[in-house]
Amino acid sequence: MKKLLIGIFSILCLTNVNAQDNFKSEFDEFRTESMKEFNDFRKECFAEYIDFVRQAWAEVGVERPIPLPEDEVFVPEINNDADPETNSWLSRQLGTLKTKILGVFSSKKKKETPVDADAMPENLKSEKKQQEVANAKPGKGNDAVEALYERIRAPKDPYQQPQPLSPVQEDKSSLNDYYAFKSFGTEYKVRMGDNCRFNLEYVGSNAIADALKNMLHTQFDNILFDCLKLREEHHLSDWAYYQMLCDLVDSFYGKETNEANLVLAFLYMQSGYKIRMGHDREHVFVLLASKHRITGKPYYKLGDDNFYPMRGKSPERMSICDVPFQKEMGLSLIIPDIQDFAFEATEPRTISSLRYPEFSFTISLNKNLIDFYNTYPSSVLGNNDMTRWAMYANAPMTEEVKNQLYPQMSAKLQGLSEYEAVSRLLNWVQTGFDYKFDNEVWGHDRPFFGEESLFYPYCDCEDRAILLSHLVRDLVGLNTALVYVPGHLAMAVEFNKYVDGCYFLVDGRRFTFCDPTYVVSRIGEYSPQTQLDKAQLYLLEKGI
Repeated sequence: MKKLLIGIFSILCLTNVNAQDNFKSEFDEFRTESMKEFNDFRKECFAEYIDFVRQAWAEVGVERPIPLPEDEVFVPEINNDADPETNSWLSRQLGTLKTKILGVFSSKKKKETPVDADAMPENLKSEKKQQEVANAKPGKGNDAVEALYERIRAPKDPYQQPQPLSPVQEDKSSLNDYYAFKSFGTEYKVRMGDNCRFNLEYVGSNAIADALKNMLHTQFDNILFDCLKLREEHHLSDWAYYQMLCDLVDSFYGKETNEANLVLAFLYMQSGYKIRMGHDREHVFVLLASKHRITGKPYYKLGDDNFYPMRGKSPERMSICDVPFQKEMGLSLIIPDIQDFAFEATEPRTISSLRYPEFSFTISLNKNLIDFYNTYPSSVLGNNDMTRWAMYANAPMTEEVKNQLYPQMSAKLQGLSEYEAVSRLLNWVQTGFDYKFDNEVWGHDRPFFGEESLFYPYCDCEDRAILLSHLVRDLVGLNTALVYVPGHLAMAVEFNKYVDGCYFLVDGRRFTFCDPTYVVSRIGEYSPQTQLDKAQLYLLEKGI
């Protein structure tokens, strides 16, 4: 009886295993067939697109670039309440710059003695005082408030990375070896062989269409599959992905050759991005559409979209194939995640606070990331000019910063109140960096990502505000806002407890002014040249 039961159990198990194997086999077959149908659908749509490429071309004139934003004109000032030794040091640091711009130092009316950074009076923390602030009307100050204004938060741009029209199927039977190339010091590999090479004998609609038709072959499916996989694995933003594709085609076909540009157009379009192809009878161009209004770059107007030639020249007139591909999306210049570039250390740099000498830290950045940021185009979203700074301020700080600088800073901030912690960060940014105008260093306005301020020898007001907003959000856990006044960018902090000084109300939330360019000023203080009645705020939330 026992042997019979064992035999029946064995048969049932074997039957179950066979059933599972059959189900898995059937599922894999179904999945393969479904993916093939997806791939066939994408190829059918691309074949139809190619038919239009043979005929839908028209000459379009180039539009002059939208001017780059003007450089900020705020002259760094020394808080007159600073002690004589500090004032002497700061005068040496800023004297040359001030003399060049103003000719002489302007005299400022001395303000009341500021609240000590490490000893807030108890009466300012009282529940009664907090209630007075909560009930205050915009523009109506009280004894503890220097200025109060209401500004509305600008809308955030929802980020969604473009995707192919349908899932891309790889061909595992391909005999192509992996081709290695580098982008910003990072090595990538895609399956790409000699069967992917071609020569564009002449530049014209039929020649371009014939070349694109050859990209319907499976070897190009594998290239596309591998590129999309690299985009996902390395958390590449739209701009980083575009740069990676440029480096791939330039490495394989030659820098900015017509063949390289055609394959670039194919890969970027089939990845889901809105592009147009153009030519001037000698050169093929790839024109990118963006959700952003890119400044400083010539463009071609097609319907409601501006298309930018991001590499090569911009002919006065160009023949452009204005044919859309299904579900195409303009690229976004938002950087939502930490991008995975290979690490190449920069020279270590030590940055110290003047008021708090123990607040001194050494850091080495990733040169590959700095090189990537140096390609990043200036842009704004919609008609809100403040979004150009917000995109820099909302890009997350890298692991190098989080692993090197943040632990050092956190150890020094431990046990301090929010006010004391922000005071140290504010003075560190005010006094640890040398100031120069962008026009003097770069020849035009050039905002920095947070890591760039930690790398380059000079920075200006917008760079300091962006960096300080990162530090306060990441290390103290408080919400911040960028504050723009004519010619100047500063920031503000939403403290959990009442803090004395200039502040702004946004939907009932109180943001206290902090100016990392008004040197050795304290939280809530502002320079007499700051036009607070014209302030605009852009909120930067925690955890972005």
